[in-house]
Amino acid sequence: LESEGNFDCSVSPLVDAWGFYKDELGDSLVIDSVKFRRVLHDIGFQKIHLIADSLVIPKNMSLDFNAIAQGFTVDLIARYLENKNINEYLIEVGGELLAKGRNDDGNIWRVGVDKPSEDIDVNERFQFILDLENKALATSGNYRKFYKKNGVKYSHVINPFTGFPAQNGLLSVTV
Repeated sequence: LESEGNFDCSVSPLVDAWGFYKDELGDSLVIDSVKFRRVLHDIGFQKIHLIADSLVIPKNMSLDFNAIAQGFTVDLIARYLENKNINEYLIEVGGELLAKGRNDDGNIWRVGVDKPSEDIDVNERFQFILDLENKALATSGNYRKFYKKNGVKYSHVINPFTGFPAQNGLLSVTV
């Protein structure tokens, strides 16, 4: 509800149709708007029903929680550590971080956020560095999971309303 339908875990058939589940992105992809519009019929969280303890989804629908999996994993690890009475940690999974307490030197955790660049320059890697005290941080971008076809850049962020990769000027967002 908060994303007004822009986050939709049922987008998996579109992600697959665009070739983002393959190792070689875009090499054999034919950009066919009719095909993507056809796949849109299998998209839509509102088509999923919970009946008793069963999740019922339409025949051609599949779900993809990759967009929240890393953050969820960070939360699970934090819960595990806290259950073991470990209260000072920094957890990072795929760009999602959770910091609590302080590091071994007694300092606030310092973290760097990569520049939105396809290649990592170890000498000039970070866009910024910040102190993270009892907070979480998440970064996502379209600068690593994309491909170019006929001079057009296609990002892995799929718009569930159009069936096409989201079009915007953002390279990266950190929250």
